[in-house]
Amino acid sequence: MMFKTLAIVLNLCIAGFTGTLIVTDWDQVMVEDDWIATPADNICGIKNPKQVSNPGVISWQQAMDETKEMKKIKRENIDKTSALGITLIEAATRKTRNACQKVMNTENLDSVWKNISHVRKTPMDITHKVIDILKK
Repeated sequence: MMFKTLAIVLNLCIAGFTGTLIVTDWDQVMVEDDWIATPADNICGIKNPKQVSNPGVISWQQAMDETKEMKKIKRENIDKTSALGITLIEAATRKTRNACQKVMNTENLDSVWKNISHVRKTPMDITHKVIDILKK
């Protein structure tokens, strides 16, 4: 285990990092320039985090809450597990995903995620651009 930690520390030093690295979960360790994400958090675009180079990130619930469908659920106190609630949530999801796709294309992003991180890079937050599209 010491050798794995040493190898990661050396890679980080070569990449220009200094400090102490504490690894608690070997399955989450990504070496070099990989983005760290769970495939379930992918909204659209490239689905494999190892192939991502220019991702966007969105506050999914914030964008969903701005759709007419989710506002109707809240305003009319519709049960989300009822047939109408499920239909409205599916429509809100479809609209939000389509808006993400539009922003991804206009901003030349290769993917959009609910959550994605990188050691040295920050993904573009497209939440407000998506909300602007949803409000039209």
